[in-house]
Amino acid sequence: MSLDKRYPAFLLILAIFLGLFLLTSNTFHKEPPSKPGDVAVIKADKPPQATSRQTVKSVLPVFPIDLNKATIQELTLLPGIGEKTAQRIIDKRAELNGFRSVDDLMEVKWIGKVKLEKIRDLVTVGKQPNEKSQPSR
Repeated sequence: MSLDKRYPAFLLILAIFLGLFLLTSNTFHKEPPSKPGDVAVIKADKPPQATSRQTVKSVLPVFPIDLNKATIQELTLLPGIGEKTAQRIIDKRAELNGFRSVDDLMEVKWIGKVKLEKIRDLVTVGKQPNEKSQPSR
């Protein structure tokens, strides 16, 4: 079985196209990390555009989350808590004038013992909104 006489020319053209692609695709222009553990920064021409699905801040949340101050976006970061349940938590917080303990979440619809135990270490209860600091004597 002999190879076609056009085969070497095909390989040469293929190698040329591959070389041009690699040179123009900035593959060799990225700077590697300087130390182990460093991260290489890739500069973009334009900043990324926010989509309609991005509702959470790009800043990492601080746990534990205070139930008496948390927003819907912060509450949806908790495992098993979606937007509707987060809204129910906020509604219950307004109804109770703030939570007095984490166990008050049991009064919120769709939060049971199992879900409460999953998020117990991730939430805390600070001062109630109407609670004023008493002067120390």
